[in-house]
Amino acid sequence: MVTCQIALALFLLVGTGLLFRGIFMIEHQNLGFRADHLLTANVVLDAARYKDSIQQVFSSAIFLPQLTQLPGVEAVAATSDLPAAGPGAVTFRIQGQSEVLPTSKLTASDNVVSSDFFPTAGIPLLRGRAFTEQDTALTPRVIVVNQNS
Repeated sequence: MVTCQIALALFLLVGTGLLFRGIFMIEHQNLGFRADHLLTANVVLDAARYKDSIQQVFSSAIFLPQLTQLPGVEAVAATSDLPAAGPGAVTFRIQGQSEVLPTSKLTASDNVVSSDFFPTAGIPLLRGRAFTEQDTALTPRVIVVNQNS
C-alpha cells in the first residue's frame, strides 16, 4: 500500500512539473509580435451600411485617427485577422516557375492590415518596405513575407 502511494505521488509530481513547464513555455514563446501592452477589439461592420470594401476602408480611415486621440493610446492599427488567430489562406504560384503539383500547392495567409499595423504590433521589418497609405485596391498588390516561411 505504501509503495502504491509513493508511486502515485511520484506520478502526480512529475505530471505537475510537466504541466508547469508547458505553461511556462507557452507564456514565453516568441509570437513574432509584441504581445504586451496591446489591446484588441473585434469590430463587425453593418453589412447593409458598409456594402463594399471601399466603404469599409473609408470607415477605418475615419475611426482609426479618432482612437489615437484617446488617453494612453500610443498607436492604432487595423487587421482583418489577429496574428496567430488562424486567418484564411490563399493559394499562389511564383511567376516563371513551372506549375506546382496539385497536391503541394503553395499557400499564404490572407490578411488585410492598415499601414501602421507592423509598428503598432512591434513586428520588425527586416528588408523591403511596409505597407503605405498609397497601397490601395487600385494600385499593384503588395505582399509581406515573414522570415519563418
